[in-house]
Amino acid sequence: MLQRRLQMTDSKANAAGSILILDDDESVTNTARIIARRAGFDVRASLNATDFFKSLRDWQPDCVLVDLAMPDMDGIQVLRELQVLHYPGRVILTSGLSNRILEAAGRTATEYGLNLAGILPKPFTPEMFRSLLGAGAEKQQVRNPTDQIVDEDMLVQAIKECWIEPYFQPKFTCQTQRLCGFEALARLNHPEFGMISPDSFIPLAERTGLITPLTLQILESAVLWLKQLDAYEIGLAVNLSRSQTDPALADQLLTLSSKHGVSPGRITLEVTETAQHQDPMQLLEFLTRYRIQGFHLSLDDFGVGYSSLVELARLPFSEIKIDKRFVGNLAQSTESQKICAAIIGLGQAMGLEVTAEGVENQHALDFLAQAGCDKVQGYYFSRPMPGYEALRWSRQYSSGASAGTL
Repeated sequence: MLQRRLQMTDSKANAAGSILILDDDESVTNTARIIARRAGFDVRASLNATDFFKSLRDWQPDCVLVDLAMPDMDGIQVLRELQVLHYPGRVILTSGLSNRILEAAGRTATEYGLNLAGILPKPFTPEMFRSLLGAGAEKQQVRNPTDQIVDEDMLVQAIKECWIEPYFQPKFTCQTQRLCGFEALARLNHPEFGMISPDSFIPLAERTGLITPLTLQILESAVLWLKQLDAYEIGLAVNLSRSQTDPALADQLLTLSSKHGVSPGRITLEVTETAQHQDPMQLLEFLTRYRIQGFHLSLDDFGVGYSSLVELARLPFSEIKIDKRFVGNLAQSTESQKICAAIIGLGQAMGLEVTAEGVENQHALDFLAQAGCDKVQGYYFSRPMPGYEALRWSRQYSSGASAGTL
């Protein structure tokens, strides 16, 4: 006879990882336990939140499976507590509730900063569960304690000492998967603390007025790097904060591209949505000057933040970039599918190119290609790489493509 408190432990240590299950349905818990054990996981399970959090603290599993509809504490309350505990492992949500509720719960987990591995609708098959058990394991999010140490003094020193460097992620045509460019992404490589995530210093740079020298440093390094790939006629995308509306910056960017012999037409400035601009007229003037000078402009993270249809109609963008939060959920969310298809259709109607970021699987690529997306990037193709590695990768890729081996 099963007890109401169900806590089952696989005694064998497995390399695949460990998972803690929270579900008040004993049959579902047993089924999930069997599937996870066969996938090589150590397993524990609880039928109530009290036992679940006790096991979580004592055992510290790599992954948790959380049922949303629990009698003592619902799934959102569990997610909030996981946030309070700074749980670093992967989270899988499951329920028989509607897809819209599941997707809203998934967004809640993401907004809490949790590492959402995916959503498992009930009833589920062993294949569905096994797929999520493996999802994201290779990119397990680990909170870097050095992320909290970046202050203005360190950032000033990082710019002065050139610790901030571009990493390059390739972009491909969606229909043919032909290499068409790279996005330069800022990374802070501290000599003592190692690599520090951009989320820890980009907002600080914007608040302290250091974003312009940081951007110029990244752009100059990236343009010098791009110059080595002149024969391949590929483009370069660089992020530009909408707070950067110093009239001199447009002239500086033009001078920089001319100095290194790179046409502005090869450079796309991705206007980020980290803050709402206080002077719409100044932003219009600033971005129009870029377009007159020959630079391309992309509305980054379209569909979230401060991007809007009004801005799309008013400002001279040449590209829309679909936010990765929609793209990463294409395999599971019909809402994300509809939103991506609508954005692509909007771009086509307005004569704008559409790029999707965050492509991580064949399903997303197939959907975007069928919907008519122009360009894609993401871990499915390549992670961001340091300059020397991206240069070698580009030449090998182009040689393989020319030989017909790709």
